Amino acid sequence: MFIVQEGISTFIVDSTTLEVHAGQIMIVPADTLHKFMNSSDRPLRQIDIHVNRQFITHWLEDQT
Repeated sequence: MFIVQEGISTFIVDSTTLEVHAGQIMIVPADTLHKFMNSSDRPLRQIDIHVNRQFITHWLEDQT
């Protein structure tokens, strides 16, 4: 779960791109490839909550 507190976060989830604005929540299902980036020239502040005991990172830029 990602809670955007300030700014705009652009998420790519599988092949879908979504803009999430301050005050909105983004939920990404477990084991789903995703990434996010600050899509404005203002600061992005968000809370990222991961409920799984394990946190495994695979950088999407490394995927071929």
